Amino acid sequence: MKLRFGAYRITLVVCPMDMRCGFKRLDSICGQLLGIDLTQSQDLVVFVSKT
Repeated sequence: MKLRFGAYRITLVVCPMDMRCGFKRLDSICGQLLGIDLTQSQDLVVFVSKT
């Protein structure tokens, strides 16, 4: 399996985040706080939450 990330911008978010909230809420966080529109499929956002 090959993964090619050359065409995407990858954003790593390291902060306490409730991962149970689902895609719609995480998408809204990306849009409001980071200015990233995930619906255009140009960005990849990785949430790393501290337990």
